[in-house]
Amino acid sequence: MLTYEHGGAELQDAVAEKVMQGHFIRALDISRPATLARLAAEAGFDQGVALLSGGGGDAEVKGALLIGKARGITTSPTLVVNGQALAGAQPAETIAAFLRAAAAQLGRARAALEDLVAADPGDSYARLLLGRTLHRQGLAEQAAVHLRLAGAMTPEYA
Repeated sequence: MLTYEHGGAELQDAVAEKVMQGHFIRALDISRPATLARLAAEAGFDQGVALLSGGGGDAEVKGALLIGKARGITTSPTLVVNGQALAGAQPAETIAAFLRAAAAQLGRARAALEDLVAADPGDSYARLLLGRTLHRQGLAEQAAVHLRLAGAMTPEYA
């Protein structure tokens, strides 16, 4: 979070990569602030030292932990897609099957919502849900049409 705020997505990716390499390949103790600061500096995020020593990110981490706890997440890693969770380290085949199942759920939801909208084009809630489903499928342009119509029909949806 801190890296993104101070350097954008590219720097965030570089720091995340260094931290993962440090943990999984170099067997470094990434729970130590000095280790994290060194890895951040290696990735080009020199401000990381000052931010970490000043407590930067503490509130964000605590908030993320509370959200995870409220969602029932008890282990790391946990992959959450469409409200379904896959907990713990898993073989690649298991992760792929989990992601395929999540995509299939969105596909079924999309088909059902398209049928509802075709049957009643004035149903603003069905359009809202269809727009959100399309957006989750990465179809932003198609989603925007339904989201705009839903907002025009029911201003609270805008």
